[in-house]
Amino acid sequence: MKRSSHQQSAAISAALLALLMLPGVACDGSTVDADNDTTAPIDEVTDTVESNPDATDVATDSTPTPDTTPTPDTVPTPDTTPDTIDPNRFEVGPRACCLAMDGDRVVWSEDGDLWELDLVTRHKSPLIVAPGLQLNPAISGQTLVWSDSRGGDLDLWIMDLGDVDGAGRTEPTLLRGGPGDQDLAALDGNRLVWVGRDDAPHTAREAEIWTLDLTDPTTTERRITQDAFEQTQPDVSGSKIVWADFAHSPDAIYIDVSDPLRNNADIYGYDLSTDTPFIVTDNPSKQLRPAISGDAVTWLDWRDINPEPKYSEFQVFARRLGPGLENTERRLAWSSWSRPELWRRPAIQNDIVVFIAEPTTPGTGFLTGLLAVRIDGGAPWLVAGSTNVIDSVVVRGLTAAWVGGGTIGKAEIRAR
Repeated sequence: MKRSSHQQSAAISAALLALLMLPGVACDGSTVDADNDTTAPIDEVTDTVESNPDATDVATDSTPTPDTTPTPDTVPTPDTTPDTIDPNRFEVGPRACCLAMDGDRVVWSEDGDLWELDLVTRHKSPLIVAPGLQLNPAISGQTLVWSDSRGGDLDLWIMDLGDVDGAGRTEPTLLRGGPGDQDLAALDGNRLVWVGRDDAPHTAREAEIWTLDLTDPTTTERRITQDAFEQTQPDVSGSKIVWADFAHSPDAIYIDVSDPLRNNADIYGYDLSTDTPFIVTDNPSKQLRPAISGDAVTWLDWRDINPEPKYSEFQVFARRLGPGLENTERRLAWSSWSRPELWRRPAIQNDIVVFIAEPTTPGTGFLTGLLAVRIDGGAPWLVAGSTNVIDSVVVRGLTAAWVGGGTIGKAEIRAR
């Protein structure tokens, strides 16, 4: 029997409540691959989210260790204020992943090629169809950079996308080659950062952070790190670069196991304007997938999670950078989850963090959802829901876009 709109909306609100365990609920160079998900395309939830007076409890299956960070954590009242979810969605291939967005243009990887979509005209077309794999696109303005294996290993390629009708578009050219993989590009304006495995034997231990200015790539290339530990998942905003660093991990690299004593990465950074390294967090537990916007950094965190294994839950943390703000880490969200596909980098813009989470209540009408929360705390709110697994999320301004299960979705983030 079909449920009424009110019943479905109330169930969605109940799912959101079930997600919320602490101040919030609980997106990238990922070693976890969700591209093989061939289930049915996403049906975005388009009902109005309504308050459900009967759903007042939050999940309490386990009692987390109290947060010891200096910023006090209080449990806010879950926000289930009515909010219409934008119904915009676009059918793509079931293996679409690795979404990038700037303005009304999105680019993604699908079966090893790059595609683009105009969110206004809804025109979808192949962008780069070439030998090898084209992966992990990054866009800033009309500039597109991506990883390309047509030369044997992964190199960085570049092109100008031109305007919306293609005027001014240039041919793809090799930007940065050489031995070893060049991958996981992040782009802000003309500032490009990436992970390069230039040194032999070109393994994860040789994965270092590199950067250059696209206005003069030949003379501005810099190697930011040089050690025997893996650095990965970089992001950049202005002069500041952040990444996940395995210097304190027992294996010195990411290991695909659920042992809570392994994969103990921290979030490190570098300010190009002052030539100064900095630490975002070096908590003894595991931190991964940082994202930065201005002076605000967010990441996924596994501190204080009990019981193990850590794969059963994740947290979203954030802090501001700046003098006197070294100990201002704040837990924004805590969620249980059952599938590694959700272990994705969060997105951040305008002091709002958007992340992927999973409901704990069956029969709610969606499998995964996008939730948003302010970096300074407060209750998260539901941005969009999906009946499939969302692979990645990007945010520009107050617009969120995501890909997963054969669909690209778009929604406006109604700031609270």
